Amino acid sequence: MAPNHSPFEGFSATITGISLFDYMQLIMMTHKNKIIEIRSGKHLGVIQIQNGKVVFAKSSDGKTGKESFFEMMSWENGTFKEIHFEKNLNKNVMDLGNLLLEAAEYIDHKKFNEKQNSKRDIVEDAFETPKEFGESLDFDLIKPEATSLDGLDKED
Repeated sequence: MAPNHSPFEGFSATITGISLFDYMQLIMMTHKNKIIEIRSGKHLGVIQIQNGKVVFAKSSDGKTGKESFFEMMSWENGTFKEIHFEKNLNKNVMDLGNLLLEAAEYIDHKKFNEKQNSKRDIVEDAFETPKEFGESLDFDLIKPEATSLDGLDKED
């Protein structure tokens, strides 16, 4: 058997179907030291963990520190792998133990905002009705700027 020249100890694996969030929980809970490269579409990022605490994060969109960590944690798909550096990166994150909780809140907030923006686009698109369609109706459409529903509950 050929000698293993990997800087990593223990098993190595290729895992599919696991979220970055779940992987980070495992690494942080077991107090590991890791440098992780994350790719999602055109995005690239690096996270360093020392003794289970995030100490460095940087992404290709120019973000660093917590902001970069939260953004990478919100990426919904991609790949991640452990990489080896001979020296530690300059610390730019102060992880006081609740960083994953903060990341979960960031992700929820981001998804909520995206959902709200999507709903707003649907509503705006709904009121961009072709003139022919509106002329074929026997009643007026309620426009988004309408502030009162007076008269709609009255019978004729």
